[in-house]
Amino acid sequence: MRALRFIPALLLLACGLCRGEEKKSPEEAPLVSPKKSFSIISKHDEATGFIDKLQFAAGGNPGELVLPPHSYPGSYYISPDDRWILRLQQICAGYNEAILYHVEDNQRISEVMDFDKNAWRASDAVSSLKRSELEDTGVIRADWAVDSAAVTFRVIGKSADRSYRFNGSLVTYHIAKNSFTAKPLPDDPAPQKKRN
Repeated sequence: MRALRFIPALLLLACGLCRGEEKKSPEEAPLVSPKKSFSIISKHDEATGFIDKLQFAAGGNPGELVLPPHSYPGSYYISPDDRWILRLQQICAGYNEAILYHVEDNQRISEVMDFDKNAWRASDAVSSLKRSELEDTGVIRADWAVDSAAVTFRVIGKSADRSYRFNGSLVTYHIAKNSFTAKPLPDDPAPQKKRN
């Protein structure tokens, strides 16, 4: 019966509002935005890690922007109107963070400050387990609304106690309101294995 409770959450995640464009690894071809106004190109540099660049199709000044480098490759979800980029960035083993960028008319990008922290704050408000009680936390699976008015994603984590329960919330960021809403997801119906 618990498995049946989990089915609506899986369907919601599978259908989504409207999937954004995602890049899985830097070895793949450049990620082209839905309206083809820019591409995200990733290169690995031994000294600095993964360097991701936005290359604008129209050229102009600056024509190319370099995002902050990281030790791990990022995954990107671009809004259908090419105005927003959600970057899911692994920061160390078992942890990632969500970064939201706004692509401005002048080929500059700005970051929505404390995006990851505020997403977790919204999740904590509806979850039985709080972020401080979780390990291996992260944001996964983002879907953009067709009109680019909102992005929905799942924040997840594993309980830090020896029960190894998983917890997650479906979080939506509303662009115009600059606000988050969250819904709890049912516990993972699969039995959790105990570690020795």
